[in-house]
Amino acid sequence: MFERELEFYKANRADLLKRLEGRHVIIKGKDLFGDYSSEAEAYRAGIFAHGRERFLIKHVTAEEETVRIPAPGKGSIALFKKELAWYADNVGDLPDKIEGRYIVVKGDKLLGDYASESEAYGAGLREYGNTCFLVQQVGEERETGGFPAQSIGVLNANMV
Repeated sequence: MFERELEFYKANRADLLKRLEGRHVIIKGKDLFGDYSSEAEAYRAGIFAHGRERFLIKHVTAEEETVRIPAPGKGSIALFKKELAWYADNVGDLPDKIEGRYIVVKGDKLLGDYASESEAYGAGLREYGNTCFLVQQVGEERETGGFPAQSIGVLNANMV
């Protein structure tokens, strides 16, 4: 997962540092799709341009980042086991007024409900930092590949 994107970043890192140090870039495959002032801005642009397709956001910095790619065969569903169990147990108790809205769940705690996926993701980042948390649209089933952290490549990343 993201091997091609990381390979592209490493091969072009020196040039990216000269031109875009401090910015956040979107990488899909071996292509660069813009630079942004914040991770949230890059995420919104990435979702708008690529939808649920996989893409990577990297912060271009002179400091080395440690990126750990999940081991093959370990799906993201296992990372969200507790959160998905909470959702399954509690979805019937959620107020009807949040049907179609996005909720953020970490462990067995509901953070809140939000009008958009990017708003929910931003709230999760502010509250929990760069860790795993679930963004789920109330009333809709999610595929395992639809988690925002996985979409932007930060399931197991330490961003410097």
